[in-house]
Amino acid sequence: MAVAEAGLALQAMPSESLTEAVQERLRNSPYQVIRGVSCEHRQGVVFLHGRLPSYYLKQVAQETVANLSGVVRVINAIEVV
Repeated sequence: MAVAEAGLALQAMPSESLTEAVQERLRNSPYQVIRGVSCEHRQGVVFLHGRLPSYYLKQVAQETVANLSGVVRVINAIEVV
């Protein structure tokens, strides 16, 4: 996505709506453990936090929210335990 497009997408979705959309995607995951991942965001950058049992699930959590409108970047700080 081009920077100009990212800016338009970010402006199109209010901050609270983006947070809700990210949280809803995580809660609706078919993987129950991903539903417990927490998130926060600043200016289109989504930060994922929590603990998961595999690197695969860490990647799935990231991909679950990466394509939402308004998400410019995902910082995946999930710990694999």
